[in-house]
Amino acid sequence: MPLAALLLAVATLPRLAAAQAVAAINDEALTLPPGVIRLSVSETDSRYSDRYGTGGLQPLGTDLTLDSLGVGQLPILAPLQTSLRALTQDPTFNLTLGATQVTSTVRIQVTPVGVDIGVARWLTLRASVPIVQTHDEIFFNPNPGGRTGNVGINPALGISGALAIDTGLYGQFASAGASLAAAVAASHANPAAAAYSTTLNAQSAAAAALISQSSTFATQLSQVYGGNGHKPGVVVPVDSSAPWTAITGRFHSLAAAYAHFDSLTGGPGINGQGPVGAAPLGLADAQTLLTTDVLGLKYDSLQTVDMIHLGDIELGATVLILDSFHGSDSARFHPSGFNYRLAATGIFRLGTGGIRPEDALIGAASGTGANAIEAHVASDLLFGRHFWASVMLKGTVPLADRISARIPLGLGEEFTPDFADQTVSRTLGHTIVFEIDPRYSINDYFGISTQYQFIQHSADQYAGVFTLDSAVTGFGPVTLNANVLGAGTATFEQRWGLGLTFSTLVGSSRHPTRIPFDMSYFHYQTFSGSAGTGGFLPRLATDLIQIRVYFRFLGSGGAFGKRVPTS
Repeated sequence: MPLAALLLAVATLPRLAAAQAVAAINDEALTLPPGVIRLSVSETDSRYSDRYGTGGLQPLGTDLTLDSLGVGQLPILAPLQTSLRALTQDPTFNLTLGATQVTSTVRIQVTPVGVDIGVARWLTLRASVPIVQTHDEIFFNPNPGGRTGNVGINPALGISGALAIDTGLYGQFASAGASLAAAVAASHANPAAAAYSTTLNAQSAAAAALISQSSTFATQLSQVYGGNGHKPGVVVPVDSSAPWTAITGRFHSLAAAYAHFDSLTGGPGINGQGPVGAAPLGLADAQTLLTTDVLGLKYDSLQTVDMIHLGDIELGATVLILDSFHGSDSARFHPSGFNYRLAATGIFRLGTGGIRPEDALIGAASGTGANAIEAHVASDLLFGRHFWASVMLKGTVPLADRISARIPLGLGEEFTPDFADQTVSRTLGHTIVFEIDPRYSINDYFGISTQYQFIQHSADQYAGVFTLDSAVTGFGPVTLNANVLGAGTATFEQRWGLGLTFSTLVGSSRHPTRIPFDMSYFHYQTFSGSAGTGGFLPRLATDLIQIRVYFRFLGSGGAFGKRVPTS
């Protein structure tokens, strides 16, 4: 039944003695009677496909959606781009694997199992163990249509025939050049040594220029395609692309020039069609580049991921400070006039949840992974028999720890290489939450509530400086500073919510043999937020269903109402 229809039906029920006993999900100003235990299970379903960050609200995957995937994102390709500029004779050439399109929709289901124990009227102990399931629906489209990239994976890396052709080109040019140089030298030394000597001597300047040009070309060719002691490049120009056409044009021009002289001298010549062109980058090739070490990335593949984890466990206690009901369940269940409660809660949060793995380009975490101390102050303000409100202020102070993280080479870097994975010091920022929950008790059994939250998180702090040389990076020395990991992590967020609760606490107080319970449904979502440059704040939409059951484990009688001590 839709929530609005259910509320309408509830509003038509007979008006029993309205009761503040119809609690809500957050009732931290309430302590349990001594000897009472409350077991709770809830299901929280959060979804988001947008996040606040640089430029405001943006779809998930924006950082990985690029017009061009090139040296700017993969600096390890910089030496190869330099070699291709020389080989194509185009100093402005920029290699690109093509555009990338990435979208993501995240769903996080949290199932906390909680227990609250009433030790004294003024003291309740609390514990919660959450199980977290994450589903990240990822769509990855590299090089859309196969038309946006000018380089692809080098076929010589997987096809032996292509490797033989590419690496053999240097040897062909070396052999042809050596043969022509020897013929020119012999013709100069003895013009009568061969029938072509006179003709060759007349063209010796052109022959020398050809030998020099072809030697340079062959060296440049080997730096991209292999041979002459060089390994084949990871990516090479796509077949029939502009750079491939420029390279093969030079190849055929030099081959034709050698053919002219070889017709005189009988030299070995240059055979074939030039280097083998790559296929346009496809999904399988893109996943290979991301997940293997060929580009030094070694990320998890960009595909839909389902995981289940243990979340951050919480242990705490609530202390009642002020209570105008003076511990009377009867007075609380049937309030009149103005009443109030004030309580403080202390929580120690164990960092048992997992952060997003450093090898994941995108995804959701199951917790903070850091121990933390939390302090909550909550007050219930009751106005007559129906209306009441809760006001809460919560503060979280995480403790310092050490984690493994990839340190970006620069702010906004999308594809941080594997060598940047270092152990760094971390102190997550403090979080302050202000919450106000106006509530209305319709009758003894039903209540509705609304919620407003303001959440502010200060910047996370990371420390650690690491200097790596060219042998490690593959393109030049770099200095990594872990403080870049904290960029943009200062955020603020505002949420609103609406909920409905059904409770049998009042009825159970009149009938002690009944087991009291309450059930709640609550929806909340983010309606505004902000994160700094490089930051990430999801725009959440969350539905929560919770059931709580109350038992008496000390004394006899019901959980509420008069308690009969045991002998």
